[in-house]
Amino acid sequence: MKKKLIAVFFVCSLGMAAHSETNLVISSFSRNGELSWSNCTGAIQYRVEWAPTLNGMWTNSWASLNAIAATNSTYTVQVPMFYRLVAMFPDYARLLLHCDGTNGAVSFPDAAGGHSVTAFGDAHVSTAQSKFGNAAYFDGNGDYLETADSPDFDPGGQAFTIDFWMYPLDDYGPSCPIGKSIPDAGQGYDIRLYQNAIHVVGVNGWADNIISDASISIGAWYHVAVSSTTNTVYLFINGVQKGTCPRSNIPDTSIPLRVGKTGQGGINPFCGYMDEVRFSLGIARWTNNFAVPASPYVDD
Repeated sequence: MKKKLIAVFFVCSLGMAAHSETNLVISSFSRNGELSWSNCTGAIQYRVEWAPTLNGMWTNSWASLNAIAATNSTYTVQVPMFYRLVAMFPDYARLLLHCDGTNGAVSFPDAAGGHSVTAFGDAHVSTAQSKFGNAAYFDGNGDYLETADSPDFDPGGQAFTIDFWMYPLDDYGPSCPIGKSIPDAGQGYDIRLYQNAIHVVGVNGWADNIISDASISIGAWYHVAVSSTTNTVYLFINGVQKGTCPRSNIPDTSIPLRVGKTGQGGINPFCGYMDEVRFSLGIARWTNNFAVPASPYVDD
């Protein structure tokens, strides 16, 4: 779980300082110890912490006030006077490839789940094109990145999101920027580029479940996102919804997750550049049009 400071509340002056993009507001603190706040975001959990001074030691434990001896002596006790809310954000990202490094490097660290990623063929880091920093280059002749089969990449009936930046250099037939499928057996899922359109395959039975309009051109960067609730799958290109379909359970496949190619079958490898490749489990990050990311992802 990640923590983010939301608000600080000073009991004596009733002042409040915001420390987050959220609209959460501490609205009151009554003398009987009731702290109230509003505008909570979704299902995020919040932890209340306190400190005797604004620059003091923040804690959510009353241990320092426990077991004070009952004697005739005079005691001075620091009672917490400042309160704050800390948002506890789940870690949804299971794979995050920034695709950075030196030109020609074949190392692609996973910044989220710590999965080992192996480069095959001539897949490497390139400085020729990039969205943020550098990018992964695939020549379309068998290049791909692979990480071993894991429950992290088999959503079953859970919500999930796959999103990435792509810069295609060719569209010579159905190619696969990312997938964990066995097309010849009709198993798993993948995302394909074909005839200037994005195809989402395998999220509602084995078929081309969503086909976008022909909005993908060679030689330009595009943000592609497949965002799925437990019931509905959404496809976005550059933040604009390009299709939707019902969601069914996605059967587990024991093959690796691959970037630049799907698992097994006759689908062509991807030719071009990719950047900021992310697989998230347990969250549909977008269900409406959105502003595309303007900076590299963080592990969230």
